[in-house]
Amino acid sequence: MAQAFKYIGLVIFLAATQTTVLIAQTHVSGIVRDRQSGELLIGASVYDPIKMNGSSTDNNGYYNVVVDRGSDSLIFTYVGYASIAKPIYHSNDTILNVTMMPGSNLEEVQVKGYKKVHFNQSRLSNRELMYIPSIGAEPDVLKTLQLLPGVQSQNEGSSNLLIRGGGPGQNLFLIDNVPLYYVNHLGGFISVFNPEVLNDVRVIKGGFPAKYGGKLSSVVDITMREGDQSGFKGSAGIGIIGAHLTLEGPISEKASYLFSVRKTFTELLLGTASLIADDDYIVTYGFYDLNGKITWRPDDLNSVQVNLYLGDDQWITRVFDGQDQMRMKNLWGNILGSVGWKRVLSPKSQFNNTLSYSRYRLKDLRIFKFANIDGTFTDFHSNYLSSVQDVTLKTDWRHRMNKAWAVDFGLQSSYLFFVPNQYWDNQGDPEVNAQRIHALESAIYLENQVSIARVLNMNLGIRGVQYITKNFVDYFLEPRVDLSISLSETQTLNATYMYGSQYSHMVFSSGNFFNNEVWVPTQEGMNPARVEQYSAGWKGSFKNMMFSAEVDVYKKEMNELLAFKEGYANLKGDALWESKLEKGGRGEAYGIEFFMRKERGLWTGFMSYAYSRAKRQFDNINGGEEYIFEYDRPHSFSIDIHRTINDRWEFNALWVYQSGLPYTPAIARTYIPYTGEQEVYYDYEALIYGERNSERMRAYHRLDVGLHYKTKTQKGRDATWSFSVYNLYSRQNPYFYFYSDEPQLNFGYNGPEVHNGFLNLYQFSYFPIIPSVSYKVNF
Repeated sequence: MAQAFKYIGLVIFLAATQTTVLIAQTHVSGIVRDRQSGELLIGASVYDPIKMNGSSTDNNGYYNVVVDRGSDSLIFTYVGYASIAKPIYHSNDTILNVTMMPGSNLEEVQVKGYKKVHFNQSRLSNRELMYIPSIGAEPDVLKTLQLLPGVQSQNEGSSNLLIRGGGPGQNLFLIDNVPLYYVNHLGGFISVFNPEVLNDVRVIKGGFPAKYGGKLSSVVDITMREGDQSGFKGSAGIGIIGAHLTLEGPISEKASYLFSVRKTFTELLLGTASLIADDDYIVTYGFYDLNGKITWRPDDLNSVQVNLYLGDDQWITRVFDGQDQMRMKNLWGNILGSVGWKRVLSPKSQFNNTLSYSRYRLKDLRIFKFANIDGTFTDFHSNYLSSVQDVTLKTDWRHRMNKAWAVDFGLQSSYLFFVPNQYWDNQGDPEVNAQRIHALESAIYLENQVSIARVLNMNLGIRGVQYITKNFVDYFLEPRVDLSISLSETQTLNATYMYGSQYSHMVFSSGNFFNNEVWVPTQEGMNPARVEQYSAGWKGSFKNMMFSAEVDVYKKEMNELLAFKEGYANLKGDALWESKLEKGGRGEAYGIEFFMRKERGLWTGFMSYAYSRAKRQFDNINGGEEYIFEYDRPHSFSIDIHRTINDRWEFNALWVYQSGLPYTPAIARTYIPYTGEQEVYYDYEALIYGERNSERMRAYHRLDVGLHYKTKTQKGRDATWSFSVYNLYSRQNPYFYFYSDEPQLNFGYNGPEVHNGFLNLYQFSYFPIIPSVSYKVNF
């Protein structure tokens, strides 16, 4: 480690001394916005057309470049906007805020200049997000991310992300720099991110900058829009699942608001259908999302944002059978709130401070009332709770030392409050395992972004982490290295190395189909998980940046992983829940990824392919032998084609292929005897399983198509009809396999019946062909 720091110091010294041989320079920084709405333009290119040097705006719309004497202007470009040139005066360093007008599309502009290259990460354009077909004809952020190489789904229809061999609980989700713990609705079929309020979505699959930490596999960094400063506007839409409404506009000359709500109407549909089927039985389910943001810009240098997110799922079951009554209510979701202050201090420096609160909780309430033979009643009440609360204060700073050296640094501290497994009922003890765990997780980081001769670009970082809870303290240093070599203006090589830690672990508890995520903290006897990852890649563009392509290879090693012990699948209601977890696991993942995109023309789209393998090893699982990870899919391929037919019609087609998931085969069966009061009989049978995950399900593939029609309402408002067909050729993709002597899947218990027939392996599938339609109007 000491030797590594010597090399880092040498590189920084070389970068710093470049100022002695450079002619006088001017530092220019500022914010780039939409001229009409005032919205931040994230990823806009800023470059010097003479020296061909530049940068791009970050998630705050902020840029910082150094211009040499002899250059008299900067060029600003952004997809779908007219390029703009701004003169530079070299008398003093300058803060230059820029507004751009929507105008010439990229198809009509020849782009010659600087475009910053990022490896191990991808950004979603608003166009791709809105037009890729999905269930319900509504955009879904996480399902779109699953089309990228190295990003896979947990099961068919699931929005959970599995990135480079990691688990679904190893991804850091941020909304405007605030962590979000639960990111799905409907058991994972729909993500919580409302596309109507999103400005930018970025996923980092490896080589994290030092400012990010706390998770092993990825960072999904989402930036919300700020609200239109030019005037009141909004949109409303309806689809087969629910409806949404978005409102935005100015509060004053210096402030704006954005409000959006999304709500299902499945409660009414399910409740009515269940009553028609059985008037003694009612089932309802629904969810909602509410997003709010207020932005105040007192001057050109300062910006203050207040964010709010609320989202809940609710499943209610009621049964009326004579005098017997049963009511079950499941409730799970998030609350998120934050206050942020961004300030440009000088042409060289800016900071971003954030105070946030985030909470995820899962509740299960049950009330039973049974009539006894003697005419009395027996009441049973139970209440289950699992939750995590996160209060975080963070500050992020950026300072440009000179043209070749920029420094990012900051610190954060998070107070965490866990209730992993709290259960109460009126028949037993007053409270079972009401364990409440408090923890403090703090970090400080430093990044050095160094450029040498415009050929070698480096981000050399270090992150120091401290974690404190009762009877357990951990300190750890996490080095981060990102090296890029420019072969030409359009071709770049890259290599990264990172070490990271995770102190909050997610486990899936079975028993409830929709709500099954429980967070548990690192504590005495449960170590933090660690990851070490290497990657290398190439990225290039062709035909005046009409085509871009990239290839990445990676290797990833994880330690101190958690899993359920063999024979367990649920923590719920057990005071000894920690004893059900197998600790100290090891994971390995490696792969190669390919991605190609066509960005201009009437036909656009992308193609991705990944070959990857993921394995796990625990001392007391699978006899201590290494086994294939539950979500290992060696081959993943997707191709998306988009066609602009005319000003009104647009067409999109998407084909996805993935290797089947692994499963554990049964090799024999046995009978488990049950002793009654008068006789011994075989109550049920049990299967004897072979090597863990040694067989694989059928391959998964489907074709989705979408058609979008833009029109005007009678009052002249813009409106869009979206038609989509999910799984056009109705492929019966396996969701899981089961053994039975009949093809029907039986979730109930049939008493002491024993299957005497030959057991066959059957497939259970969820989604056949699903047509959808939605309508959206802007006002």
